[in-house]
Amino acid sequence: MKNKEKGFTYPLTLCLLLFFLLFLAMHVDQLLIERKLAHETADIQQEEYYFLSSIKKVEVLYQTVETLPVRGGWTYSNGTMEYQAEAPTSGSKRLPLICY
Repeated sequence: MKNKEKGFTYPLTLCLLLFFLLFLAMHVDQLLIERKLAHETADIQQEEYYFLSSIKKVEVLYQTVETLPVRGGWTYSNGTMEYQAEAPTSGSKRLPLICY
């Protein structure tokens, strides 16, 4: 290097290092956000699957038995699905179903 450029290398290296660290931090943050979103999506899909399976079981139970038990539930590998039937409103013959 020439004498006129003395002291130029250190600030340039520092700026490049800070730029690289900022770039790396942004990508790590993006990766963590994507992992969290993938985990939440899997949980939501599992809950929807359990809900759909429970509704199908209740429909089969309705077809085989004339009246549905007031309370019930099913246990799955990663959770339970419980239901409770409420009193019918005017004009309906069957009990409405509330799953929680």
